[in-house]
Order: sequence, then C-alpha cells, then structure tokens
Amino acid sequence: MSGAPSFRAADVPDGLLIVDKPARLGSFDVIRRLRPLLGRRRKLGFIGTLDPFATGVLPLCLGEATKLADALGDGEKEYEADLALGAATDTGDVTGRVTATAALPALGADELARARDAFVGEILQVPPMYSAVHVGGERLYEKARRGEVVERAARSVTIHALEVTGLTLDRLRLRVVCSKGTYVRVLGEELAHRLGTEGHLASLRRIRSGGFAIERSASLGELLGQSPAAAITRASIPLDALEFPGRRALDLSAAGARAVAHGAAIGMDGLEGEVAPPGDGERVLLRRAGHLVALAVGTSEARSVLRPTRLLLRPDLEA
Repeated sequence: MSGAPSFRAADVPDGLLIVDKPARLGSFDVIRRLRPLLGRRRKLGFIGTLDPFATGVLPLCLGEATKLADALGDGEKEYEADLALGAATDTGDVTGRVTATAALPALGADELARARDAFVGEILQVPPMYSAVHVGGERLYEKARRGEVVERAARSVTIHALEVTGLTLDRLRLRVVCSKGTYVRVLGEELAHRLGTEGHLASLRRIRSGGFAIERSASLGELLGQSPAAAITRASIPLDALEFPGRRALDLSAAGARAVAHGAAIGMDGLEGEVAPPGDGERVLLRRAGHLVALAVGTSEARSVLRPTRLLLRPDLEA
C-alpha cells in the first residue's frame, strides 16, 4: 500500500484549475476526464475553448467561479504555432483535408517583416467554417461537416504581437499575442497568402490566457495520477486569489454585504472606507473582510452607485 494521503474532491477549492490540455481532446473532453476528481455534482466550465488539435493553457472554472468565466476570459491570449507552408486544408490545421497547394516562396527577412507587420494591430477576421460560432441555431462546424459553406460576418480582433521565431524551407514558427476571439488558424492562412503561398497550422499551443500562464498549469497525467495533490496545489487559484486587471476592489460594510447578498443595489453607505464613487458603467469587485463576494457595475440610479451583476455563494461568510 502506498503511504500517499487519500484525495477528495472537497480538497480542491472553488476557483480556477489551470490545465495543460493535451492534443486530440476537446475542451469538454477535459472536463469529462476530470469530473471524478473534481466532484461529479460540482459545476465545471472553462475559459476560452481550445481546438482538439491544440495544446496548452485551459483554465477550468470550479463551483462559484463558473459565474466569473466571462469576466476572467477578457484578457489577451498568447500562442506558439507552427505554420506549414505550401498547402491549405479545409480546417486550417493539420487535421484537415488538403484543398489547395502552392509553390514554396523564397523568404527573406524583409519579406517576412512586411508580411508580419500587415497583421499587427486591429484587423478583421472571418470566422472559419470549422468553428463553434452559431449561425441559424447551429454551430458552423456542424454545417462544415455536411459540406455546407455559409456567409459569416467579419469580426474585429487585435493582434498585439506577431513574431517569426523560427524558419525552415516549408515552416514558420510563430509567437502570437492577440485579443479574445482571434482565430490563429485564420491568421496563419492569411499570413501564408501574404507570403504568396498556401498554409495551415501544423501545431498550436496556448502558453497564456489572460494572467494564467503555462508554468502554473498541471497536465492531465499529473491530475489523473495516483497522487494529484501536488499538481492540484500548483495549478489551483482559489476565488479570493483571482485577479481581474482593470477592476477596482471595493470593501462592503456589513449592511452593504447584506444588501448585495439579496441582489440589491447599494449607495456609498454600503462601502467601507473613503473611496471615489464608481463611474456609471465602471466594473468593480466587491469584497467583504477580504473575500470576493460579487462583481458589480457602477450605476446612476437614484440613491445607488453600484448594482451587483454576479453574486457568489459564500456560506462561510454569511455570519
């Protein structure tokens, strides 16, 4: 018998678990694999879908943190990708069927720099057919599997950084820092076209999602092994340690906490300390005794300055 202590789902706090997703598994597959470990009745979700062929940072939301997924998913994403040149596929990645081929271009530093610079900043992208976007009540990839092609509206995304970190005859190694909603597969295809050829992603790895980096993650092998406690400890971020860049944290008075717990808007008398009044539409965090209890937005309603938008159930703080 091993001397390792037994592990219980209750030992994993509500919050985030940063998983290093392996290839060939979808994001929901990761949840299904980990549900026995994390609690079969517990609410689970994830921030930012990763395609099955992609690997890397997949933050899982546990329990009350599922209410915060949208707020936590607003941050920029960072990827490492291999762009294979000379062939396009119907999926835009290595899992698809080749649909077009082209000669390999002779690439120099100047050509690469001009092509790269054309995509840095705010750009428009048309979502690929093999994506989870809903059109007509159905996901695009379901239509694509039947051979259908439908019109898709272009969306504005931002490429904060695009670097070529490696180059061989038929492959570019890329580092991409981008906004939420960016399709790196589409970026790879369009970069290949700019270089005068076709292309598809041979690999894609997300190394950062917002403030959650790959160094903080745990692999499925570690989490599903005989002794997951160390991996859980390294990869877990409890509710009260979550960070929301750009949002002020305001402390509630006892009366303010009671009002917020019932979903009521509060005035300045519901806050502790001397703080600047929140602006109309300002998004803030509300804490009680150092514990996160709600997200809220500034309001100009009569006698109110804050309206709760997400309430967290914290039974341990009710007293």
